[in-house]
Parts: sequence; C-alpha cells; structure tokens
Amino acid sequence: MSVGVIILAGGKSSRMGTDKGLIKVNNKCLIEYVIDACLPLSDNILIISNQKEYQQFNFPVHADLIKDKGPLGGIYTGLSHSEYDHNVILSCDTPMVKTSTLKRLLDALRPEINAVVPTYEDKVHPLMGGYHKNILPTVGRQIVANQLKLMDLLNLIKTEFMASSAFEKSEFLNLNQRLDVDGFKSKNSEL
Repeated sequence: MSVGVIILAGGKSSRMGTDKGLIKVNNKCLIEYVIDACLPLSDNILIISNQKEYQQFNFPVHADLIKDKGPLGGIYTGLSHSEYDHNVILSCDTPMVKTSTLKRLLDALRPEINAVVPTYEDKVHPLMGGYHKNILPTVGRQIVANQLKLMDLLNLIKTEFMASSAFEKSEFLNLNQRLDVDGFKSKNSEL
C-alpha cells in the first residue's frame, strides 16, 4: 500500500522560543529523527511549515493554506497536498517515535475507519496517527466553523483509538520546552 507522510512543523513554538523541528540534538535536527522513522514506510513525505528553512531536508514544504488554524490547519494543508488515501500525520517534535508504531497505526486503517490514533495513560495523541484523506471535507468544515480542537474532529469522524499496550512511553515524548530538549539530550546521548 502506498502511503503519504505529513509532518507538521508549523507550530509557533511559543514555549520553546525557537522553531522546534530545527533544534539540533546530537548534531541532528528534531525533524530528522521523525523523518528517519517515516522513511521505511514511505519517501512520500510532505513538511507543513511556513518556514523556508525546512527545504534543506529535500522534501516538499507547504505553507498553511489557511493561516492561524493550529494543527487542524496543518492537517488540512497536508491532506490537500497528499496524493495518497492513507497518510501518517505526526508532529516534528516527537523524536522517539518508532517506525513499527507508525506502521501499526496505518495497518489499522480500514474502509470503515477514517483515523487511527494512539492513547497512552488515558491521553489521546492525535498528532501521531493514521488518517484517511476522505476526512478532508470534514476538516475544512471544522476550520470554517472555527472548531479547531483535534478531539472534536476525532469525535466527528470514524476514529479507532489504539490502546497504550501497543506503544512505549518514550514515543510520546513531546519536546515543548528547552528543559524537555535538555532531558532528551541527556537520556539519548547515543543518538
């Protein structure tokens, strides 16, 4: 099955103070860890960002089609540009994600399921999931209505929530602050 990969790198990074995906950890940008996890699944990678600096990774970079709509706007832009029915969508600041996890999420997409997202410790992680392109009209309607919460979208479409037993806690490490990056560096000095 051919799949698309959509990496969201358009956040304002207000808590970090700088563009998260471009922060270097052990001589490698955070987004490169995510790209490396995705490449075994597909080289059909789209980066959604308003920053031209992401062009250095040699994948198409698309600015938000509708500005200031948060992750939902990034999903809309990514699915609009994707040529594939099945897509993995994830954030650029999840450097510990595993290829096997992304494959498991994609494999669970079926005709009757629009999205498969993981849950861990009773928390839903919508920015690491398998999504069908057919949700694009629903995403568009949510944006027009300014209903931008990802959980609202997941409740409108046919979503399967994959339980935490299938994942490792480290995969959900989300680097939002400088302290998070420092902790990631110290724990992963071998990376």
